[in-house]
Amino acid sequence: MAAPFIDELPQAAAIAAYISMGTEIQTLPLLRHILRSDRRVLVPRLGSGMEIGWSEIADVEELDQLTDMPRRASGGLRPQEPTDTVTLPPDALAEAACILVPAFAIDNRGIRLGRGAGWYDQALIHRDPQSTLLGICWPWEQREEPLPAHDHDVPVHGILTTDSFGLL
Repeated sequence: MAAPFIDELPQAAAIAAYISMGTEIQTLPLLRHILRSDRRVLVPRLGSGMEIGWSEIADVEELDQLTDMPRRASGGLRPQEPTDTVTLPPDALAEAACILVPAFAIDNRGIRLGRGAGWYDQALIHRDPQSTLLGICWPWEQREEPLPAHDHDVPVHGILTTDSFGLL
């Protein structure tokens, strides 16, 4: 649903996106579309704890070779990550014209609830202020009522679900 929006971004644009896991909407089809449209894809490298890093996925073949990461000491899952790429610093996010972020809920103001660890809140400090933030959630996670917000929350500019895409 977001393909037309993505296709309007400059050819040289980098797009930062996450690799879905668990019950999240599958992002791999969208990542394949982005790569086939000759745009750069940056994906998170979680490191340990709250470390922030990024890796560039160069092509669909590299996307297909993502590696399952070991569980955290707490037993929590980790998303797949590329293993044969350089980990870029946090400020690599500033290269992204569009940033796709996961959400468990997004309200009409663009406030989103994530997993609660604050990883994206920390990462978004390094974004280009002109970049477009798109939250991805299931249709039933789009909320009319305001969600709780904190000073460090960065509202998204649009919402992508399995049924719709719209800018706020």
